[in-house]
Amino acid sequence: MGESKLFKKMSKASDKWGESNDCTVKAVAIATGVNYETAHGKCALRGRSYRKGLSESKMRWAMKDLDFVTEVVEGNHKMSPTLWRQKYNSSMTIGSMQRAGIIPKRGVYIVFTRSHVLCVRAGQIHDWTSGRRHRVTSVYHVRRKKQ
Repeated sequence: MGESKLFKKMSKASDKWGESNDCTVKAVAIATGVNYETAHGKCALRGRSYRKGLSESKMRWAMKDLDFVTEVVEGNHKMSPTLWRQKYNSSMTIGSMQRAGIIPKRGVYIVFTRSHVLCVRAGQIHDWTSGRRHRVTSVYHVRRKKQ
């Protein structure tokens, strides 16, 4: 389960800028389809400092600035962490999502773990955590804002 080409492209741009702790920037760029530099700028405008992370709420504002909306995944949606806990009596992880086959083939999702964020797009995890045991804390469905 290696890194996707899109994630490698974002990592290369990140390295060019000498960045670290920029998983939010990469997730925003991949989810919205903008380049790394544009996502970096929007996250900076929402309070992200160089080589620092960004809170969940500020990331959602950065997405809004790019004309995208994020809706929390809950209830009976198959990617809902709450539904997973009820069904399996354990926490959902990146690896368990893959093994259970619950990642939708369509759509874009931002997945938060306790100390990381990643993008799931068109059924593929765009991150280095693919197959890992990072516990999922929240999931957001991402879509373009209606005009």
